[in-house]
Formats: sequence, C-alpha cells, structure tokens
Amino acid sequence: MEKTEHVLFSPDKSFGLTCLDEYEIVDSADEIRAFVCVRNEISALPFLLTYYRDLGVTRFFFIDDHSDDGTRETLLAQADIHVFTPSNSFGDSNFGNDWLNLLLNRYGIGYWTLVVDADELLVYPHCEKIKLNDLCSYLDREGGTALFAFLLDMYPNSDISNAVCVPGKPFYEICDFFDAHYVVKKGRDIFSHNGKLFPSDRVVGGPRLRKFYSWQKNSGIFARVLLKFIITLSGKAYFWKGNKPHYSPALIKAPLVKWHGGCERLSGHIVAEAKPGRALTVSGALLHFKFFADFHNKAQREVSRGEHFGGGQEYRRYLSHIRKHRDVSFMYEGSRKYVNSGSVLAERLIKTTDALDQLAHNL
Repeated sequence: MEKTEHVLFSPDKSFGLTCLDEYEIVDSADEIRAFVCVRNEISALPFLLTYYRDLGVTRFFFIDDHSDDGTRETLLAQADIHVFTPSNSFGDSNFGNDWLNLLLNRYGIGYWTLVVDADELLVYPHCEKIKLNDLCSYLDREGGTALFAFLLDMYPNSDISNAVCVPGKPFYEICDFFDAHYVVKKGRDIFSHNGKLFPSDRVVGGPRLRKFYSWQKNSGIFARVLLKFIITLSGKAYFWKGNKPHYSPALIKAPLVKWHGGCERLSGHIVAEAKPGRALTVSGALLHFKFFADFHNKAQREVSRGEHFGGGQEYRRYLSHIRKHRDVSFMYEGSRKYVNSGSVLAERLIKTTDALDQLAHNL
C-alpha cells in the first residue's frame, strides 16, 4: 500500500500534476486502472462511474483541468478515485497526453489500463457478461497487449436539443442510435522511434462524416490529392482564423492497454508499444456521446478556449454547420438502435472469437 505523491513532475520538469486527495493506493496486480481527463463533466460523472465500476474498473485516476461546476468536489468525495490538477494548459500538454503518460508511467506499469474520455463507454463482445478482469485474462492468454476500438458516435432519434444528459441516466437511453456504415481500412505496421504504433488501421464513416465532412467521402484519386493540397495550403495560412478545411476527426483508439515501460500515448488515438503483443481478432468500440443537448454550447466554449487541436478547428466546423442548420438530427436509413453490445456485433462493427463466445457461455 502506498500513498499518492503530492506532486508528480514531468521528466523535463516542464509541468507538474498535484494530487488533491489523501487516499492510499493498494498495490494489487488484479486491479483495472482507469485514467481520465475531465473538465466540467458534472452531469456525466454519475453514470460514467457506475458504468465503469460495473464493468470492473477498481481504481480511477482523474486529471481535472480546472473544473468549476462541482466535478472536482464530486470526484474527491469517492475513495476509489485519485484526483490530480495540472500546472500547465490542455493545449500545452499535447492535448492531455503528457498528463496521461506521466500518470500511466507512475501508476499504470504492470496493469491493464483504461484511458477514456467522460463521454466514452467501452463496449466489446459480451461485455454484459464478460467483465474487464475476465477480458484482460483472455487477452493475456492470447498474447495481446492492447484492444483495438473505434469511436462509435451515438445520437438520439430526434433533434439533439432533446438529448439532455440527466445525471445517473444511462447515456445509451438518451442517445440510442448509431450508424451501421463504417469501413475499416487496413494499415501497414508502422514503427516509431521507440516502438510499434497501435492501432495502424483507420476507420471511416459515421454521422460526423455524413453531416459535417460530406465532401470528404469522395474517394477518387484526384479528389484525395486536391483535398490534401487544400488542407496543407490552408494550414500554412496563419492569417486564416475561421473554419479552415481539415480532415474529419480520427475514429481509432486504443482504450485498453497492458502498460509497461516504454509505452507512450502519442495522441488521444495512438499508442507506441515498445513490446507489442500479438495482433488480436477481438475488438471493441467506444460509444461516443458527443451529441447531447449541450453540444452547441460546448462547441462555442471550446472555440473560445482554443485549447484543442488546430485551435479548436473541429468545433469551428460544427458551429459553422449549426449556424446554417439549427435543427440537427443524424437519423438516416442506416441508423440502428443500440440495445446492448450484441447490437454492434450484429452490424460487424466489433469482432469476437469462438473462444470469447465460449467464455461468455460459461459465465
């Protein structure tokens, strides 16, 4: 048993994370440890914590980016949660990844670690029966060190202004639909300066592509070359402060990783593994609940803050669309209702194996 350090400093001393709680950490190899960056997520926290506790997370490490809505106080009142506050800004921390790497290297080595945002729920085949400890044991037996997943954007069956996040209510009862049409594009193995990058595949599709980046769906060679030229040119136009052309957000993610020395989260989506495990067939998805009723207000705040990638260029695109179309609905002929992990598995958006199916049958 150990006590959390009062202040953790980055290796180059450029920033620190101050621990705000006094709870001790039990050194247990069976723990599943979750690491989360948050800012003003008071409405989402009750169900987020319930969901991941039920899934098998036994200890949480939250980095609170100066919340002022009661998020910090709520977290500090719970004994399985450790709360840290950073000395630098979100933008100056590689969008939170420097913070996460510091905590992961201090409290995650040797553990299966889960990294999610407050609007993300991890699902995988049979997750209603197979909890994280059993899944991670299965991954260990298969020689895997990370689980592939992608962001599956969820939305309501009406205008998103009706999708109010009620504290404690399951997110998937508020936004209960998803797109059935996504394409996984196999990537080649890529090596960074200190290990293999995971995941290397790309996932294309979803409501954000349909609604906000529809012109990017053109897959012709000429269209792709022209798009790349325009995006590169606009990126160099520093005087251009508005809604610049840019690629739709990356959907791949490695939420569940067996952390070891040499691992590094390069971005919110990519991990460099010094000792990569065997590629696995089983995969998952992160149900992504960006489109609650406060979506418009959040987009406005993030554009004003300018702390996200490209000065909040993704949120500028959303606001540009919303100004022209005040009623935002994502429903279309490819929308599917979410009931449980089987709903996503039926659309072949996540993958299982015979061994995992058998494990679920035996539980």
